[in-house]
Amino acid sequence: MMRSMFAALAALAAVTVPDPSLAAKTEDYRLEAEMRFLGMSVGRVELEAAANGDTRDQRLAMATTGLVERLTGFEGELTARSRAGQGAPATLDFRSFTRTDRATREVQLRYDGAGRVTEVATFKRGEPRGTEVPEALRDGTIDPLTALAAVREWLNTVRDDAPAATTLAIFDGRRRYDLRVRLVDRRVAEFASGPTPILEVRLESEPIAGFDEPSDSRRPITVLMSDDELLVPLVMRTEVMGDLTAALYTTRVCAEASAERCREYRY
Repeated sequence: MMRSMFAALAALAAVTVPDPSLAAKTEDYRLEAEMRFLGMSVGRVELEAAANGDTRDQRLAMATTGLVERLTGFEGELTARSRAGQGAPATLDFRSFTRTDRATREVQLRYDGAGRVTEVATFKRGEPRGTEVPEALRDGTIDPLTALAAVREWLNTVRDDAPAATTLAIFDGRRRYDLRVRLVDRRVAEFASGPTPILEVRLESEPIAGFDEPSDSRRPITVLMSDDELLVPLVMRTEVMGDLTAALYTTRVCAEASAERCREYRY
């Protein structure tokens, strides 16, 4: 069950005016989030993005905490560099590393300027492993972190037109899936930290290749995105088993990675 929860989270985020301290349009941000399961805090997440001329760098770090850390020892880091500017975001290179008390896994991906995968390397416990995704299914895809940038850009163009939907082709080096993204609603959420304009988004994955348990990838994820110029995930929820829900709550967002332009969230 714990494996399913972390797979779901890693797969793992108006009437009032948005916070003026976050109003400037920027691709640079940093957020801190807490993973919760059965009402308990079980992990922490950090996500950051920075524009670098014609490219965008992103980093996602995850780790379990407390009792769950002693049971699983899970930690992971994903990094991506993608093409920014005109057109949809496109992956240039992607790396992921995860560690549990059982094994380590590492993935390295590289794309050319035309969206073709030029390098795939996967490792388990440091030993090279192949990928079950055929070459014909790899090109024209993007990695999971670049997908977040693509979703943000798409939402920025359709936020006035809910409901709306799009599909992204994702390849993470081990699995190939289609990510179906649906903008469900635009509203104000009554968070404990105050009324917050949000976009409610629903994510569903359609497994294509490389899945041992395809049913695990089909769990829908509800995401509440900030309805401001940052468009970052604030809340992510998914059912892990039956009525058991795993969730991620963003607790702090900083625009341009500046401590003077940060906002705290409570739920």
